Amino acid sequence: MKKTVFTFVLVCISFFIYSQELHNNHFTPNAEGWLLDSIYHTSKEDGDQRIFRIVERNDFGFPLKEESLNYNFTTNEYEIIYSAYFSYPIENDSNEFYKTIVYDVSTGDSASIYTNYNDTGYYVESYERWQNGSLLYGRLEKRNIILLAPCYHNLEYKKQHATDDWTLMQENKSDFNSDSTIRFDFSYNGQDTIMDTTSKSFTYYNEYKLPYAFAGYFKVDGEWEQLQASETAYNDNNDVMVIQRYKFYTNELVYDYKIIFEYDDNGSLSSYQTFVWDLEFSLWKYDFRNDYVIDSNGNLLTEIAYGNISDTLWNAQRKIEYQYNEDNKVTRIETAFPKSDGLWRNQFLSLYFHHSDQHYSNEQYLWDTTSSTYINSIKIEKSLDEYNRLIQTQYYEAEEPNFTWQLKSTSSYLFQESENQQIKKEINYNNITEDTTLIIIKYYNILNTGMAEVFTNHYSIFPNPSSSLIFIQSEIFNSQSINYEIYNLKGQLMKTGNLNSRGILNIEQLNDGIYLLKIYKPNKAVEVLKFQKL
Repeated sequence: MKKTVFTFVLVCISFFIYSQELHNNHFTPNAEGWLLDSIYHTSKEDGDQRIFRIVERNDFGFPLKEESLNYNFTTNEYEIIYSAYFSYPIENDSNEFYKTIVYDVSTGDSASIYTNYNDTGYYVESYERWQNGSLLYGRLEKRNIILLAPCYHNLEYKKQHATDDWTLMQENKSDFNSDSTIRFDFSYNGQDTIMDTTSKSFTYYNEYKLPYAFAGYFKVDGEWEQLQASETAYNDNNDVMVIQRYKFYTNELVYDYKIIFEYDDNGSLSSYQTFVWDLEFSLWKYDFRNDYVIDSNGNLLTEIAYGNISDTLWNAQRKIEYQYNEDNKVTRIETAFPKSDGLWRNQFLSLYFHHSDQHYSNEQYLWDTTSSTYINSIKIEKSLDEYNRLIQTQYYEAEEPNFTWQLKSTSSYLFQESENQQIKKEINYNNITEDTTLIIIKYYNILNTGMAEVFTNHYSIFPNPSSSLIFIQSEIFNSQSINYEIYNLKGQLMKTGNLNSRGILNIEQLNDGIYLLKIYKPNKAVEVLKFQKL
């Protein structure tokens, strides 16, 4: 909870840390760590059929060519809509350079994308769009992100003709002073090849490296004007207590927004309140509030959301209550809304059943005011294999008049081994129409490193890229030691060990390049994250 709140705090006061998702896959990935290989879809309403497929791969399992096809019901044939081509000079391990060319058959347009990490640590990406052999638009970006500082340097170039030189159009960079107490952020924009500073900001850090003040300026008609500022106060545990934001109004800084945080005896967040400044009456107006009850294990038990019934009076709007089993897994979530008499009116109920390590389900209910009881709504059952891979999902809906569960569809996931990769095939079976052709999707994982058992990530890496230390952040609090393995992109095991509750991992001994971090969670499930060592 604290990590979530602190992240929000940084956003609210513009103490942002620039991060860029690595564009290592221009082909289509899905949310579970697999690469989408092909999709066949039939809709009975309009007869739409299409295929997205990887036509060719290299020895490492990366796509060399992909195609998108639509079915022509007149000719009874599939027609290629566009093709994409990739190249990976594998001798350049540290830079992971590749090139993508996309060709649109219907318009004749094409686009070229080049990506690499150059020797100075910049992530470089260029994009060129062509039509009938003529360049329509070209953009070149360089991004140097060193988040341990945190600092960044971004450069953006443009050109209108293939023979033109790249012209610098925009630059954003930040740096620290000598004792790392002030961070400077600057933005430059180019016009007629002349670069000019258009905005700047200053972030001030205390002795604990926490930001406590911010000032932002914009250039208007050649003159600098301060348009925003903020202040942050901490308690003795370095928890954020108050954030106060200002804006520039009628040539002076005035109050704008305020956030107040409160904590319980265990150090967990117990209240989060926001206020808006009323310029006319010179007072703080109530805006939004959330109250939390959290147990000693860090589990959220109750959450109550409030709005403002008047400028200075809170009005409860929603209550959510949680229950857990002995393994701290959620078993029940109930949502209620206030009634006119001040009591709570039940609205939604979700029950979670952990039948075994390989089988669990979720049942959702709606409150029926006529019978004053919950009635069935939706049920989802999932089954895993011995490797914790999802092998089946069953989807139920409640049907009137008795609201009994009716199985609507079943999705099965089949796994197949190949020389360099594992293959996952998803078949969606419609249990009502008995139609197995509704949707068939095939996925490939990157390498055969035992990483196929990847599910939705509960972990994240910060900073990324990094030259020395990375921090494994989790939205799930856990004090247990967690095993990990680090692989290079050739599938070679580079490092293994135990990750403590602080989540700090030293990567200084690794060579520069892209790596896969495999995390073994306490419930034996596995997650895989990608990071770059600079």
